[in-house]
Amino acid sequence: MINKIMAEITERTTAGRITSDVNCLPISSSSGGKPHIGLVVDGKTLEFVLHESLQDMFLELTKRCCAVICCRSTPLQKSKVVHLVRTKLKVMTLAIGDGANDVSMIQVADVGIGISGQEGMQMAASL
Repeated sequence: MINKIMAEITERTTAGRITSDVNCLPISSSSGGKPHIGLVVDGKTLEFVLHESLQDMFLELTKRCCAVICCRSTPLQKSKVVHLVRTKLKVMTLAIGDGANDVSMIQVADVGIGISGQEGMQMAASL
């Protein structure tokens, strides 16, 4: 499935066109040639892509996106994604969380932001 998604992104960007069924804006010179494509990955999908045999393919896909959002994931999955991106891609990572279940992810990131609120106060006490 990842290969199919990567092939479609490559085809659309190398052809210099992005069709309307993807709901993307055209590539601009200010974006460094990267398409305006975002990726949303849920916890069930992360179970598979965090497996060692799929990590490199997952990272290759994420490099082709302007933004990657992980949702409905466990605290362990959150910290694994941040650690994977930080170590394999050698980039600075930012993690934003609003609850105690986000503490490990924030601690692994280069920059961690805790959003205050009732759950945020529990998280702050854990740091």
